[in-house]
Amino acid sequence: MKKKFSNGEIKSLAAKLAAVFAILCLFRLLVFFFVSSGLGATRVHREFRVMGGIPLTITFCGESEKRLQEAVEAAYKSVALVDSSCNRFDPSSELSKLNATAFGRPFHCRDPLWDILMESKRYYELTDGEFDISATPFMTLWGFHRERKTLPTPAEIAEASKRSGLSKVRFDMKNHTVEFTVPGMALDLGGIAKGYAVGLAAKTAAKFGIERGMINLSGNAYCFPKPFPGKSAYTVGIKNPLDKSKIGGSFSILNSSMATSGNYERYVVINGRHYAHIMNPQTGRPVENM
Repeated sequence: MKKKFSNGEIKSLAAKLAAVFAILCLFRLLVFFFVSSGLGATRVHREFRVMGGIPLTITFCGESEKRLQEAVEAAYKSVALVDSSCNRFDPSSELSKLNATAFGRPFHCRDPLWDILMESKRYYELTDGEFDISATPFMTLWGFHRERKTLPTPAEIAEASKRSGLSKVRFDMKNHTVEFTVPGMALDLGGIAKGYAVGLAAKTAAKFGIERGMINLSGNAYCFPKPFPGKSAYTVGIKNPLDKSKIGGSFSILNSSMATSGNYERYVVINGRHYAHIMNPQTGRPVENM
């Protein structure tokens, strides 16, 4: 026989069902709140070694861990592509082949090397030659590529200046070729490749829908448009050059990139004096009074 419920029992059961329904609605509302606000987001952090061993750290935040891992791998591959194309110390890199063969014979460049060269040319023109990727002969002369115990002579600097200057390089915009007009020239992308690689990695990650995260390649960093959950922005710290174990200062950024370079990280010592790796291509001497 079917059980008959009294009016009181029916009202009690209805009240319980209503309470359960209300709890479910509240749960769905809370889930929506956490997802839409990012408070329930997953964070993926990976570290790599690229460009001769310098650290690359990638931290992305989102809802799908699988998607985040895919974005991290794609971003890393973007940096690795720049590394394999632009490492002048790797004989198999495209840049090394350009440096070895571009005198008197146009060398065809693929992406991303061509894009980086175009950016380098643009900054060369914007700075009236202060930023010059063809200053390699000066870097070698001062001992940044091979050890040197004595100061370069004025005659040596004058000789090196004959083999530097981006105005001595022919760029064919239509065919994407590069040609050196004097022998002994060589391009070095150390002043721009890391920043370009970070930018390319950020664009790659954006295709995966990444909006929260940071990419840091040895002091060249990009912070995405939205901050990590619970934060209003990304905080970037700068090492104290007099005590690298401490932070000299910090600032907050969003949807921006930054880069640092200092005379306390890379330098040569000649006759007991430090000479920074930041070269003035106009004088053929390292920048002083930094």
